[in-house]
Amino acid sequence: MKRFEDLGLKDNLLAGIYKYGFEQPSYVQAHGIKPIIERRDCIIQSQSGTGKTGTFTIGMLENINPEIKDVQSIVIAPTRELVKQTYTVLQNLSCMMDIKIMYLIGGVKVSKDIKDYNQIKPQIIVSTPGRLYDLMNNVITTKHTATLVLDEADELLTGNFKDQLYNIFKLLENHENIQVILVSATIPPEIRDLSAKILRNPVEILVKTEDLTLEGIKQYVVYYDSQRHSRDVNNKLHCILHILENIAFSQTIIYVNTRKTCEYLSERLNEFEFVNSIIHSDMSQQERTSSMTNFKNGSTRILITTDLLSRGIDVQQISMVINYEMPFSNEVYLHRSGRSGRYGRKGICINFVYYKKNDIIKNLEQFYNTFISELPEDLDIS
Repeated sequence: MKRFEDLGLKDNLLAGIYKYGFEQPSYVQAHGIKPIIERRDCIIQSQSGTGKTGTFTIGMLENINPEIKDVQSIVIAPTRELVKQTYTVLQNLSCMMDIKIMYLIGGVKVSKDIKDYNQIKPQIIVSTPGRLYDLMNNVITTKHTATLVLDEADELLTGNFKDQLYNIFKLLENHENIQVILVSATIPPEIRDLSAKILRNPVEILVKTEDLTLEGIKQYVVYYDSQRHSRDVNNKLHCILHILENIAFSQTIIYVNTRKTCEYLSERLNEFEFVNSIIHSDMSQQERTSSMTNFKNGSTRILITTDLLSRGIDVQQISMVINYEMPFSNEVYLHRSGRSGRYGRKGICINFVYYKKNDIIKNLEQFYNTFISELPEDLDIS
């Protein structure tokens, strides 16, 4: 499908698509929207920034019956920020349609969500797993629920989320016949094996692991000798200050692995007048929302975060990603790096690696068939 018109979409949805700024379907949209409309189970794996959210939201909206004032589609995502972002996409695409949409996240009183649910009577719900389960036990009815989307499926189907998803499936009134759509940039073999138990003859739109690329993202490594409190020019803090002072960037995300490092680095950057926002899981919802708003509207150009925001967050102005601490898996590296270079734009990813652990870089190069060079002194990304 080369044009959205070729999909036979409702006129009011088509109007919303063009008003939102979509011009023509991306590759994954051209191949994924139609099987969703046909209510086929789907596995959609594609790189960050290629239009996966647009794929399942357009397909879902086309299938909603505005006459039925009950939940027809549910999207589950692992973080509050991703839930709110997907909700915003749905609201924009459906701006010409008579469809009610609601999002559910932690940090809000359950009683308020119940009250809002009864007033809104949503046909689409976007939610984190825990809050969805709470309301399914209280007020949500799923008699007319026909579609379930697991966004960032590889994370949802592992760890603590896995048990929550199992409990949610049991509460779905029509779980044997419900359309299930798995969406992620990476779907490891163990997730594929698990998906075989919950999907029925799915349409697979996949980028094979060996074909996953970081095209459009220039990757660099900075080798440092010491962590903190050192006058050595190869000190980690000195290195990041040098980068921020000498490389022109629009906005940057700096990834760390712990809340402690997040707060430490924020304090140090503030001392050197690099105003920044931070987000980690121990912050209140109000604090997280405020930080994200400040970053998205440009009040701060630097966001320091844990992997809470490695997935799905779309901020068009991000031109640089810095891994101040390297991720624990190759898959997470792809998610983090994908925050730059969105929708084919050029971006860079700079990785901080202890000089005795250069095998980390060699492993990434082999896994993604890519090349990560040492950061040059005169790098210009403008």
